[in-house]
Amino acid sequence: MMSDASTTDRYRDLLFLGDGIPFASRIRDVVGHHRLFGNFSQDDIVRLAPHLACYRAPAGTVILEEGEPGHHLVIVISGLVEVVKCDAEGGSKGIGVVGPGHTLGEMSMLDGKPRSATCIALDDTVFTVLDRASFAHLVEDDPRLANRILLDIALLLTQRLREANMQLVDFQMV
Repeated sequence: MMSDASTTDRYRDLLFLGDGIPFASRIRDVVGHHRLFGNFSQDDIVRLAPHLACYRAPAGTVILEEGEPGHHLVIVISGLVEVVKCDAEGGSKGIGVVGPGHTLGEMSMLDGKPRSATCIALDDTVFTVLDRASFAHLVEDDPRLANRILLDIALLLTQRLREANMQLVDFQMV
């Protein structure tokens, strides 16, 4: 299953590694300890893999850019990715570093709104992409699996919102 044109254009300068089928075992290994896809079996990942596109990005590559339209999520397979947010003065602030198994861009994949942060490869990074068009095909091909992904994304985003709320409370108490 090929990615939609906007995703293909976004990563046109990167090495396209094909769909996720050859990476299914590696994907299962790296997502096993994470909130999104962590409870998926190897069979679930094999069923998802044809809907994924895999890329290799050299260090310094902007994988997702704050403010750009979003139509896909990313699963980091190898490498490290820094998450950066623009501040009110126009500068940028690192808000975290993620590695294999972490997902990025879940909100924009669902709602199509602009990206909320920039994600930059800190070293050679392999990642997979699940875009909206491929997800729509998954909904038709395997609705149970698609529903599990949506539920996992909802739970992940809810957990992140709760963590942000706690940080806000801690900040206000200072």
